[in-house]
Amino acid sequence: RASYMDMYGNGRAYTNTSFVTSFTEPDQVSAPFLKSRTSTTLEIEWQRGYTGGCSIEKFDVQYRRTTPPPANWSGTPEEAAVLAVSLSEGVEETQEQTIFGQESKSVVFFLMESSQHYVTRVRAW
Repeated sequence: RASYMDMYGNGRAYTNTSFVTSFTEPDQVSAPFLKSRTSTTLEIEWQRGYTGGCSIEKFDVQYRRTTPPPANWSGTPEEAAVLAVSLSEGVEETQEQTIFGQESKSVVFFLMESSQHYVTRVRAW
């Protein structure tokens, strides 16, 4: 219970009431895709998705060199998930770059080896 004086000097009182909104789970960051490349650079882009009102402090973008995908690879989410697991398995070979800012949506990796295959992933924090 709180009380106050209105602009005419009259005493007023009211009871606080609290309301809770329902939780909206944020969307995952989209799978990264290749925006541009040269023989030694890769520019990776992603879409952050709906945040549900949550603030994103940073994006961790990881990559590592990998073997070429099988000839029948079609890039489905399931196949991409299997490749992403390889990032966790090869921790000593995985490179990471942290990008600060909620509006960030791309990064350029330099000094890449020419004619190699890479797997990437983006995580929002």
